[in-house]
Amino acid sequence: MGTSTGMRGKDLQKFLMVARDQNVILLVRHTNEDSLVYVGKPGYYAKPALLKAKTADLDPPAVTRSVAGRMVAQSYRIAGLVVHPGMHPGAYKPAKLAKALQAWEDGMKLLAGANLPAAGDPLKLESWAAWGVGRVATCSSDWRWRVDVDPASSHFGCLQLMRAGLDWAYIHGDYDLKDVIVPGRETLNQRAEGKLHGVKNYTPVLERGNFERVREQLNQLIGADMVQHGAEAQFAWHGDEPITVAFPNWTFVVLNDAVTVQRWYEQLNRSVLATKGHDYAADRSRMFHFGPQGMFAPGALPFASWG
Repeated sequence: MGTSTGMRGKDLQKFLMVARDQNVILLVRHTNEDSLVYVGKPGYYAKPALLKAKTADLDPPAVTRSVAGRMVAQSYRIAGLVVHPGMHPGAYKPAKLAKALQAWEDGMKLLAGANLPAAGDPLKLESWAAWGVGRVATCSSDWRWRVDVDPASSHFGCLQLMRAGLDWAYIHGDYDLKDVIVPGRETLNQRAEGKLHGVKNYTPVLERGNFERVREQLNQLIGADMVQHGAEAQFAWHGDEPITVAFPNWTFVVLNDAVTVQRWYEQLNRSVLATKGHDYAADRSRMFHFGPQGMFAPGALPFASWG
């Protein structure tokens, strides 16, 4: 695995296989590299459609706590997992912090609704006990959620989900599809609208083929449910996450930033099904990637930190 493709090397092979078998071009957003060690492991699961929260960038420094009257050092492993930002305020790098906090807030509206437990004190680990009670998700009664509040757990502060067929699992980054494109029909972008786990889900309509077959084959070959929902180009403008593009001829390219992604779409004459957002290609501050919005701006993230 490596930062250059945003996925495990063996998973890139599976994307290339599916692109070839289904004769489609697959675009996938880079996930948090720290999530990749958990893929397919019992007790861990990729972010489902109902969860918008971001995975942590950083493990916190070791803490000292009292156990049976003596002080012991405790290390927590949270990088790559969805974490409560109030329990680990330093979990995110500066450039991702605001987005991560908003994503947690939006995600908890879907999971908890008006029944959100009161926030605890980051310095008093026992004050978060209410978050450890399993609750039914507001948006879908198929799911239950809780946060690991055991100070002795290496994943203290991490979110857990459960549903039929899935015991309590910590949540790591998934493979978010940016788009699925049929060669020769690049300008045709249509979508089917539906709901998945109680939230909106937009899937690409393929002139030749079927999106669900693409998604199911990817997950079957990967050996884990890493592709959880529809694709971004059917509902959203471009973002700044790097994108790996897998072609049917067993080749791939990496689009490193929003400027490259937007220009790639313009060259294909392919529109996304969303109101046009920031015009990255025309933003002179990004021209050489050193402006306030550039790849090398203060707090800018390496590829491994998305997801």
